[in-house]
Amino acid sequence: MGLDGERSKSVSPVHRADDIEAPFLIIQSEDDVRVQSYNATDLARALDRRDKPHKIVMVPRGGHSMFDAASRETVLIETEQFLASCLGGD
Repeated sequence: MGLDGERSKSVSPVHRADDIEAPFLIIQSEDDVRVQSYNATDLARALDRRDKPHKIVMVPRGGHSMFDAASRETVLIETEQFLASCLGGD
């Protein structure tokens, strides 16, 4: 499973950070076995280097699907706050 080589680079946000124009919300579970957490931190660093607006949220537990209520609640709260900050809401 997963992508390798040039195909991976062409679809990977970290390799396309220059193309990102809108504020970017990164939410990553620290115990995700499908997408390792370094992918989120690498993307955040790439966006930092380019002064691109973003927020990274590391959820301690939730797996790839944010399987428990606490992780899903965190995702919803963080998403709502991020969108409000981008769109000028309360």
